[in-house]
Amino acid sequence: MKKTDRKRVPKKCALLILMLTLLLSIAFAIWQFSRVDSQKNVIENTVKYASNPEEGDNVDSFSLAEYNYYIENFPLDRIVGFIDSSEDAIREAESIWIELFGEKVKKQRPYKVSFDEENQVWLVEGTLHQPDAYPNVVVLGGVAYLLIQKSDGRVLAVWHEG
Repeated sequence: MKKTDRKRVPKKCALLILMLTLLLSIAFAIWQFSRVDSQKNVIENTVKYASNPEEGDNVDSFSLAEYNYYIENFPLDRIVGFIDSSEDAIREAESIWIELFGEKVKKQRPYKVSFDEENQVWLVEGTLHQPDAYPNVVVLGGVAYLLIQKSDGRVLAVWHEG
């Protein structure tokens, strides 16, 4: 090996390290930007929930009969008191979810609320967010669910799918 070749090797290594560092910095900046943008969208997309399902508001309806499997397999022995509004249902659901699944459940905001008029039961579920920067990417994960009676706040079931 010539003396001049030995001098070139460290220069080539230094150049390679510099290029890799630059590439990693750019990738990290893009990742940080997409996280901030996603969190911003979650905050901006706050859903306004109606206070009473009997007033013909925008709370969806559902059939409790479709959730018997979850009631049988994921019960929770807890009564939280009368649940008068979708806001009450959300507050209690999030409190229970945080206790069971941790603070990360807040990333599932805004929550979707449905009401079974016949059985007087609330269904609260989280939202699985698709990153705006990657609309064609399949998102893995799941969301939390909670079924709670309006009359006494008895939790019928709580589970996390995904």
